[in-house]
Amino acid sequence: MKSSRKFRPFSPRTLYRTIVSASRTRFCRAKGITPLPYFASIAIWLIALGLFAVLAVIGVNRHLEQVQKSRFNEEFNQRYALVFEAEQRYRFHPKYDRGGCSSTSIDCSGLVSEIYKTCAHHDIRIIRDDWNGVHQIFEWCEAHGCPVSLRRPIPGDLVFFDEAPVTGVAKKPKELIHIGIVEAVLPDNSFVAIHATKPSDPKLNCIIRSRYEWGGGRNNGSEEVRGFTFAKW
Repeated sequence: MKSSRKFRPFSPRTLYRTIVSASRTRFCRAKGITPLPYFASIAIWLIALGLFAVLAVIGVNRHLEQVQKSRFNEEFNQRYALVFEAEQRYRFHPKYDRGGCSSTSIDCSGLVSEIYKTCAHHDIRIIRDDWNGVHQIFEWCEAHGCPVSLRRPIPGDLVFFDEAPVTGVAKKPKELIHIGIVEAVLPDNSFVAIHATKPSDPKLNCIIRSRYEWGGGRNNGSEEVRGFTFAKW
């Protein structure tokens, strides 16, 4: 005797019974199921699951794009804030006159530290007596997931400088001697940085703007680019 329940080829129950049931042949005979609706049922469900998977992948990709866009906008705003603060300090700082710029002591690492304190409200130094200020900022960046590398610079990057080797002198470990903030990148393999003069510079306590080569070129005869990084907050 045939069951009185009507066969619905696209219902989940029918799909489950026709695929999983051990008595699939008997069930199909009892319901009068022909191969066409049987395979049509499976095909419809496979297509539906495929569409669901595609929509899920599209949704995940859109979410990831939104997250990436949000992170990009956040980093762009942080970079803009650093460049803007550096330009403001350069614009309104006293200019070079008679051996110095002001009675207030400021050097390259002090300028970068003050700019980050203003923009990010925290210090980016690891204070150690045996490290100079540039080395302290370098170690902070390395310890906080901002490794320094010789890549193409981007405005808002920190640029570190090594002590350039002296011709005719035995090789010795280089020392980090200078740091600045990248203001702009030029198409001729160079960049412009805003920085403060080093203690050994005759233009003591000055905030200046300088152009440097970043592709491994020598700069000013006494220093060369070590690399760039961006310290997020």
